[in-house]
Amino acid sequence: RMGGSPRRPSGRQPGSGSHADAEPTTADGRTERREKRQAALAYNTNGLGHLKSGQYAKAAELFTQALALHPDNARYFFSRANCYRNLADNSRCVFDYSMAIRLDGDVAVYYANRGTIYRKLGRLDEAQSDLNKAVSLDPQNPTFCFNRALVRADMGKVRAAADDFTAAISLSTDGQHTGQTTKAHFHRGVLQHQLGLFEEAAADQRVVLRADRNNAPSLNALGMALAALGESSEALALFDQAMRLDLRTPAYPANRANAFRALARFTEALSDLAQAISLSPSDAGLRAQLGETKLDCGQFDAAAAYEHAVRLDDSNPTFRLAYGRSLYLLGDLANARAQVEAAISVDPLFAKAHYQLGLVAYQGGRYADALVSLERAAALDPSSDAPLIATAAVLLDTAKAADALARLDRAVTLEQSSVRSRLLRGRALLTLGQAEAALDDLELAIAIEADEAATRKARSQHAEQAALLAQGTAGTSADEKRRRGVQADAESAAKDTAAKSDREEAGGRRARADPDPLRAECYGQRALVLHALGENARALADLDYALDVSPDDARWLEARALCHARQANLKSAETDLDSAIACAAAAPSGATARAVAARGHANIGATIASSDASHLLAPSAAFGAHLIARLRHQRAAVRFSRESYKTSAAELVELLLAHNLPHLECTRRPAAYFLLGLCHARQGRHLAAVECLNEAVAARPDVTVYRHERAKALQLAHEHAAAVHDFSEVLRSQPGNARARFRRGFAHKALGHFNQAADDFEGAKLLAPRAPELVLSYARIHAIDTIELCAPGDEPDTPPLIF
Repeated sequence: RMGGSPRRPSGRQPGSGSHADAEPTTADGRTERREKRQAALAYNTNGLGHLKSGQYAKAAELFTQALALHPDNARYFFSRANCYRNLADNSRCVFDYSMAIRLDGDVAVYYANRGTIYRKLGRLDEAQSDLNKAVSLDPQNPTFCFNRALVRADMGKVRAAADDFTAAISLSTDGQHTGQTTKAHFHRGVLQHQLGLFEEAAADQRVVLRADRNNAPSLNALGMALAALGESSEALALFDQAMRLDLRTPAYPANRANAFRALARFTEALSDLAQAISLSPSDAGLRAQLGETKLDCGQFDAAAAYEHAVRLDDSNPTFRLAYGRSLYLLGDLANARAQVEAAISVDPLFAKAHYQLGLVAYQGGRYADALVSLERAAALDPSSDAPLIATAAVLLDTAKAADALARLDRAVTLEQSSVRSRLLRGRALLTLGQAEAALDDLELAIAIEADEAATRKARSQHAEQAALLAQGTAGTSADEKRRRGVQADAESAAKDTAAKSDREEAGGRRARADPDPLRAECYGQRALVLHALGENARALADLDYALDVSPDDARWLEARALCHARQANLKSAETDLDSAIACAAAAPSGATARAVAARGHANIGATIASSDASHLLAPSAAFGAHLIARLRHQRAAVRFSRESYKTSAAELVELLLAHNLPHLECTRRPAAYFLLGLCHARQGRHLAAVECLNEAVAARPDVTVYRHERAKALQLAHEHAAAVHDFSEVLRSQPGNARARFRRGFAHKALGHFNQAADDFEGAKLLAPRAPELVLSYARIHAIDTIELCAPGDEPDTPPLIF
């Protein structure tokens, strides 16, 4: 109740408080007081007439005269305060309401009206206190609940404000507050949207529009609710209506731009944003939205838009973070780090900024810094699985698979339907040798992604149908509308069937759904597990799909090459490795590679998100120079297996040069030296083979076959004493190795140690009595230097050369 006559509890009279004049003791005194009050009442009555007619200044003068005659009358202060309120003289208004409350503190409207003025002055705590008092004195007054809801909304108390608007609506059953009830529905709808209750928000705005179909703010709010529900086409029509009604509010074209963006109609989105910015050029939020949209449609000047937003509002940590993320996506890690750190300096508890800082550090190879930032993000936002997933990725890259698995178990607990956490947990389990469990996680990830893809597809088709229907509704006959309804039902059934088919095929066959980068990631990761389980045929089918979507992804070309190699299809393996090396060498490094790969995709935002997942799901060696070095090692192994020893050796020599060696994973370096030694040995260059095998043995003395091959090379190079030493070391770790003992016999023979030689030859026959190649004719042995038994690299315990 903003004005009018105040209501008070029965039995109280105005001015009956402590400030009332003392009762006159003489008849003349009582007569004089009565005359003053009658005169004051006349001024008051005259003032109320002027107040009602809108002559607020004149009314205030009359109430002042009334107060001069009757200064303890709370109603006169209240009436003059109402005049000052209409004159926007808020300081005098507050004073008069306060005087009315001092004189009569049990009248709800006094508190309510002062509370509304406090709200105008930004004194929200005092406003809420006054309106709490008003509601306690008159709990059935819908206006008091409504005004308190406005204050609480201003204070950010969204749930409490929504409850107050609900109370205002439920109390307005007498038909006297229709306009206020409509406003309550509007405001409650806005709050419901903030709470994520989009269906309820839409319902409230529909109530408003039934009362006023041309309410532009409500049309806009309903459009926002529908857009949040994925009904972007319907939202577009509402934003169109709002813009036709009001061409000067920048929020309407900005919101329509978001709807266009959701429909991948980026040209229209950029046009609307240009219009919004022209209406409000200093709005930093619009500049940030422009950056998001430009990033979505592959315009890499998006960072400039974010930079403009930061210049307009350099104290906003959200804009700083968005600017930093755009720089990160473009590969500018140094400036990205500076912007994200600036965001954290403004808000040290900004969990998303700590998360982004962790990603920047991870991209830059600063794993310790990445872990610190990501752990901080996880502590600040324990309900988010993203920091846990990224932390697990860093731990996997630092050979801490068990710690990574613990983080991923927590992430899966937080979000059971997360594709990323299950994909990465599959990698962790595979690293720990739990391939079957890894396959279970990846199968589930594929099923979840298939369901999500079906939902996206259904929404997209629904949006397209709604747009067509909106264009063709005018003049459509009833029969045509019925025909369209039947057609829509048929299309809905077809979509259900397609979704079911997608889920069925997710179980192991190649999906027929539209290509999607995250789905390709799912299939590629599953192929790695299948390869580890020896199911190379299934792995190849998955890799074919992954490469259909991302034909330039060197990871999947590499994996397919390994599958081909396992199936002895070495020519195809070499072809895939050639392609993988070319793709890896041509791709930009870091995040830029992902952004460029996403250019031209219908929804680049989703693509970048999924490619972020790709970076987290793959080890750091899956990108850049590390990847190229590994691919070259594998190609050299394939060429060796194809008996192209010269080209294999040339590849390995270059790979092992000082400036290239750091790019080759430490675990691969001994294997590369071993392979190069085998290439030399196969070409009869035994001393060169020994030099390479020396490096392999020094790095991995526990791999017996490295020493065994070196012993063979030394023997063929006539270094028999060294050969005897190596053969003896082999037999110390493998006492039953008949071939090593047989060969040592020839080394002893060459050194003139005939008794030891005879012991070795006889011992070899005892160890392998069914091996005819170990049976010698002692009559002819003097003419034999050695018997090779098998070519270099063909020992039974030789590890896979292609891995």
